[in-house]
Amino acid sequence: MAIVLLVGRNLVGGWWLPEPLYVPVNLLLAGLLLGIARRGGAGASELGMRPDRFGTGVVVGVVVALAGTLLVVAASMTPVFQDAFRDDRAAGLGIAGMLYQVLVRIPFGTAVMEEVAFRGVLIGLGRRVWSEGPATVVSAVLFGMWHIAPTLRAIGGNAATANVSGWGAVGVVTGAVIATTAAGLLFGALRRRADSIVAPIVVHAVVNGAAFVAAARIVGG
Repeated sequence: MAIVLLVGRNLVGGWWLPEPLYVPVNLLLAGLLLGIARRGGAGASELGMRPDRFGTGVVVGVVVALAGTLLVVAASMTPVFQDAFRDDRAAGLGIAGMLYQVLVRIPFGTAVMEEVAFRGVLIGLGRRVWSEGPATVVSAVLFGMWHIAPTLRAIGGNAATANVSGWGAVGVVTGAVIATTAAGLLFGALRRRADSIVAPIVVHAVVNGAAFVAAARIVGG
């Protein structure tokens, strides 16, 4: 049922979900997924939500997020990578729009929902079938596939991919799936290291936010 909900959100909601509903719908999805897991008997420990591990999750997350942010800044200042940051979604937002993206949409609409879904519920339920390693790999692969539709939607609005089509687009999507699968493995390792999904939530939110700010800086001149 959890995978069915994710597929529905990804395919249907991904193409037709109005932007004002992005955050509330994704938070609702996270709540539904947690409800499914809890009804299936999954406890806080299985879901990476032990209250006593919150502090450790924050510390681990902040340390890794700082390193990730430095990498984003370095990439955004390197000419060969700058076209990847020239994205229409970061253009013309103004201060209010930027604050909404960095403080609301990315952390709550994206990071919280995706980490609860993939590093919380899917790994937690997967560990009932496999050991933690295989469960993490399966979750990471599904996380990579989750990014197929968003990549297809974003191709035309990014300077690095605006002119690709056909097999070129297939290559872009394949690269995105590989990259986000690798990110899923990293997030899974962070969950395991901190024994808390707070760590990957922090890293996911901060690094995505830093990339968005970098993109806004570049497209805004």
